[in-house]
Amino acid sequence: MQLPNTYTECRARFRDEFESQGARLTAYANPIEEDALYTDVAELGPADATQALVVISGTHGVEGFCGSMCQRDALAHGLFSHLPARTKIVLIHALNPYGFARIRRTNEDNVDLNRNFVDHRQPLPRNDGYDELHEALFPVSLTGFAAAQSSHALNAFAISRGPATFQKAVSAGQYHHSTGLFYGGQRPTWSRRTLRAICRKHLGSTEIIWTLDYHTGLGPFAALELILTDSKGSPMHTRAARVFGSDRVKVIGGPGADSVSSNVVGSIDECFASTFEDAELTYLALEYGIKPIPEVLDALITENWHHHRGDPSSAEYQASKQKLLEVFWSPSPEWQSRVCEQSRQVVTAILAHLSN
Repeated sequence: MQLPNTYTECRARFRDEFESQGARLTAYANPIEEDALYTDVAELGPADATQALVVISGTHGVEGFCGSMCQRDALAHGLFSHLPARTKIVLIHALNPYGFARIRRTNEDNVDLNRNFVDHRQPLPRNDGYDELHEALFPVSLTGFAAAQSSHALNAFAISRGPATFQKAVSAGQYHHSTGLFYGGQRPTWSRRTLRAICRKHLGSTEIIWTLDYHTGLGPFAALELILTDSKGSPMHTRAARVFGSDRVKVIGGPGADSVSSNVVGSIDECFASTFEDAELTYLALEYGIKPIPEVLDALITENWHHHRGDPSSAEYQASKQKLLEVFWSPSPEWQSRVCEQSRQVVTAILAHLSN
């Protein structure tokens, strides 16, 4: 499958290929950007279905290349041709179109969408570990003494507190440093409001909802981890374990947490939980590895610094984008093939479960 190289190309291919298969298409325009940026929805199956499989790409902008590939690959392999009775497929393409188009993980406000689903009417969560590390993660300079200080502070924290505490401090989410990493925002973002609108419009009659949210960046090369936001033993975990096996499903919270991801605050599964209080919900994040975590963090620090303090016309700025792209999207045919194959297995297993 020949793959597109930009958000615009991905969007065009997504719309063309799903429209050719009779999908109902809806476009949600991002009003903030001067460019044409959209979150698109393709819907297959009966409009009044009581069961749904939701497939999301681009929650973290640049990671949308992987999710878009897997959405179109499933269509190309006929996975949506014969759906179970009373079942629809709702594919959400480029939930964060700004990050997808600009090669950023975050949105137009530097917000990590997967940390934005908190109640902003209440006092926002504190992350003391991140507060301690912010100046090291967003240094005055990426060279010289400032860079050396930053590296020393990060290494000292990781050694003294341990890798798990370090990862949680950096990535669990923070709400008080708007130029920092993993920033959850001071208010609901456009993408958050759009996802809520999509849920109400396209899933209003559904009673059983499975959601697949595609991510990249953590874990070994091309390895897939199925991440559940609920704890072990919960009804959601029991359903997922029944479909995939208890060893395949990893959890990020509660006793026995065993995921490569930290337990994040304000993830998008909260949107489904608050919108469909009476539905049977199962939310899974699909996390595909590419590079070692230190390389991923270095790329995030570098790109974020250039976004806020760099010169967009400089070679260094463009290099920071390429560096970020390489830790969230691999040009390797082997990586892409393994990613798509595992994605098809997951989708097939869920559809088989819904048919019963």
